[in-house]
Amino acid sequence: VYDDSGSMVMDLESRQFIERWSQAKYAMEVFSAMMSKDDVMNIYPMSIEGKLGLTVRGDDPNRVQAVHDMNGKYRNTPFVTVTSAAKALLAEDPSYERWLIIITDGAFDDGATPTSTVQQALDSYNAEGIKTVYLAIGNDAQVMNGNDDQGAYAEKATDGEVLSKVTSIANQI
Repeated sequence: VYDDSGSMVMDLESRQFIERWSQAKYAMEVFSAMMSKDDVMNIYPMSIEGKLGLTVRGDDPNRVQAVHDMNGKYRNTPFVTVTSAAKALLAEDPSYERWLIIITDGAFDDGATPTSTVQQALDSYNAEGIKTVYLAIGNDAQVMNGNDDQGAYAEKATDGEVLSKVTSIANQI
């Protein structure tokens, strides 16, 4: 789940442009570059509110370019995007290793979806065999609780740490 909301492009308080969007997008390029030939990655941009944006396959030599060419719309941060991506994973064969990776900087639905709701959803996905990674980007991003034993990983990255955190997560996966 890729956060391409407006706060990834502009700091709303200072009205200054920021580079968070490019770091998050580059993170997806890193994930796609590290894919094995049998891997499949479905990208759900938040701006299209729960719809699948792009599917890349590990055996596609142009997969990194496909992610690079994907354009964001920079709107809101709807939680339905997370639930849609999880629903698609739950429909996959449980013998597959399934990962739900969420890269975001803000509160879902402009704060209307409480952190406790997000945490409960992630916990329920873990209970159903999906491993989750929640990467909170930026100083004000909400952090979820991780539990390595249950396949729940949570990280926080300042704007300058995104690449190193993503590389670490990709190596773990």
